[in-house]
Amino acid sequence: MMEFLTGLFNVSAKTIKQVAVIVIALIALLWLVKFIRVKIRGARSRVRDELLGGLTAADIKFAIDQAKNAELDPSPKSISGATNIYLNKILADFPDFHLPEAKASVELLINEYLPIRFEGAKNFVKSEVEASLAKSVRTEEKILNVSDISVHKISISNYIKTNEFATITYQASAGYRLEDKKKEDRFIIESTIKFIENDVPAHLLVCRNCGGVIESTSQKVCAYCGSGIVWDTRKSWRFTKIESVD
Repeated sequence: MMEFLTGLFNVSAKTIKQVAVIVIALIALLWLVKFIRVKIRGARSRVRDELLGGLTAADIKFAIDQAKNAELDPSPKSISGATNIYLNKILADFPDFHLPEAKASVELLINEYLPIRFEGAKNFVKSEVEASLAKSVRTEEKILNVSDISVHKISISNYIKTNEFATITYQASAGYRLEDKKKEDRFIIESTIKFIENDVPAHLLVCRNCGGVIESTSQKVCAYCGSGIVWDTRKSWRFTKIESVD
């Protein structure tokens, strides 16, 4: 009997040792797994910090959603300008220059430019432009429908006057719908009046009553016949450039 109990005790002790070893091994394995997970998370965090500036998955998703919303409904483009600075110089040279009328001409130009660029329209119909301007417009290969054109802002960004010409540079921003997407663009537009063409005084600087040469754009009365001189802003200036800019 004693021998049986002693054998049973020895078996139990051996089993307990085996169980203890297994438990310790499991604890070590679990600790190792946890350690590896912590290291992996740390490595991921370092990679994210280095490559993404610490952005989380939620941050990235938010940025993607914002980009999608901006594509569907983009905000108006900002433009730079110095209208107040250049307008005084323009009025000193052209007292009859009318800014609201000039802006209306720019708006009309944009409304004609977009169909030429996207819809395959051949020419400007109502805008006063140089004959070559329509040919210089960069057109898209695929015809796309343009609608809901809305010009947000127009400003003067530069003004140059020489003995041969004067050029006003405008910046403008406009929104429109291209097929099913809303778009926002900035535009650079140049409007020029020529005083001399091919070494001959331009027609606009000749009195329409007697043909006498008008010496200055600020001149109100013809020095030869005394007729009053009226400058038509829309007819005198011709658009020589329009392009979309990013």
